[in-house]
Amino acid sequence: MIKKDDTRLRLKNKFVRNFIYSKLLFIGLMILAQMTFYVLLFVKLTEGGKYMAIASIALSVSFLIYLANSKGKNEFKMAWLVPVIIFPLFGIFLYLICHKNMGGLRLKRRISRVKEESADFMNNLPEEKITLEKNPKIGDIASYLKSCGNFPAYSENKTRYYPNGESWLPDMLAELKKAESFIFMEYFIIDEGEMWNDILDVLKERAASGVTVRLIFDGFGSLRLDSGSYINYLKKIGIDTKVFIPLIPFVDTAQNNRDHHKIMVIDGRIAYTGGINLTDEYVNLDHHRFNYWKDTNIAIEGSAVRTYTMLFLQTWHSISRFKQLDTDDFARWLNVDYPVFKKTGAVIPYADDAFNDVDLAENVYNYILDRAHTYVHIMTPYLILDNTMINNLIFAAQRGVDVSIILPGHYDHFVTYCVGHRFAKQLIENGVKIYFYQPGFIHAKVFVSDNARATVGSINLDYRSFYHHFECGVYLYRTDSIKKIEEDFEETRNQSKLITMEEFKKLSLFRRITGWIFKITAPLL
Repeated sequence: MIKKDDTRLRLKNKFVRNFIYSKLLFIGLMILAQMTFYVLLFVKLTEGGKYMAIASIALSVSFLIYLANSKGKNEFKMAWLVPVIIFPLFGIFLYLICHKNMGGLRLKRRISRVKEESADFMNNLPEEKITLEKNPKIGDIASYLKSCGNFPAYSENKTRYYPNGESWLPDMLAELKKAESFIFMEYFIIDEGEMWNDILDVLKERAASGVTVRLIFDGFGSLRLDSGSYINYLKKIGIDTKVFIPLIPFVDTAQNNRDHHKIMVIDGRIAYTGGINLTDEYVNLDHHRFNYWKDTNIAIEGSAVRTYTMLFLQTWHSISRFKQLDTDDFARWLNVDYPVFKKTGAVIPYADDAFNDVDLAENVYNYILDRAHTYVHIMTPYLILDNTMINNLIFAAQRGVDVSIILPGHYDHFVTYCVGHRFAKQLIENGVKIYFYQPGFIHAKVFVSDNARATVGSINLDYRSFYHHFECGVYLYRTDSIKKIEEDFEETRNQSKLITMEEFKKLSLFRRITGWIFKITAPLL
């Protein structure tokens, strides 16, 4: 256990920190300035006030013309119309902060540079050529993921699916204890508790034995760990730690772009990814919000682990201060002896980020929908969709494909939950089956189709995952784990309630009205 006096996490008022370390203060000041402007304009409509009104209108019209001609999805543009028309000063400022993300430009340049300078480590891999020869039917998706993200396809790997956190935890701890060379961990949320303390005990022991241990956590998701004293403690016990976009008071303009990865790599022989963060709630050691937390993870063993090692190292070096990329560090951890398994099928680990200008994660989901003949079964905690995804879901259902989506029956974010109901209603009306999970909260992010294709990862069905966050997953083709994924879906569906239009109308009127009002803001949620 961590000693309370000097190494225990400093519990701070989360509301206060969120307020100080976010854009709320900026937004509040801009709203105040805008309202002051309106008071001067309409209460004291002087000759100067008339010019101010003309200037405000001109500013709004000019910005809307710019918005109409800019790149991007129309849903995003629609979402910005309301704040810009009603509050021009506030709306335009908020757009620059959230959408243009001026504060993220430096990180974007670093990420681009690291990817470019490390690309050779993932090029011309012999495993990729063998995989495509053995699995020619994945040629299209493999070509897309390689060309858009430099993510190779692999065969002769072993995958193991975990239908919940409590089945994953003991296996993960056992593998950590076997580490002989390195442990890389990158997570959105890490928080103190029984789970993290057990992991920390193993990491401390392994580090003392000479194992290289590196840790990345997100500055917002792991808010309570983001203190100098705790990071110093981790480094003192041998865990080299970095924070992804630390929350800096008043100037945190890159807050939207969070590191939502869930990656653990051990010795290059095994990697884990999925929806599970490193807190007690995710493995059902703590039930302070929900009776049960349903989540999923997947283990990959074999040469495909290389991609997860690469993803970790790219993030690690992108948030490091360097003048020249240390390619020796990449070579050291990537050039290892990967185990070989005589398994059929293929795996393609992949990732998406806020700066690549490619809707990669969403396109993988759409690919599975487009190729489906019999069924597409989906588990997701959120349902905030763009028109492309809506049309593909409906088109698949209208082709006779069983498109079934399991959503939480209980919410963790009220407005997001209510807006999700609006999208669910549209899908139900067009033949998509929607289920609400009854035992608790479902946080899994899973697509599985036709006993042939699946993906498991960190990617939610919402704008934040598709366009704002750094996400990861693995595309699976005819692997042994696909059967397990479909079995888990069926078991989860048996614990869920089918929502027909009649059932939908029985939902709380307040929730339906809230979703109806806030749907226009969906791309901003």
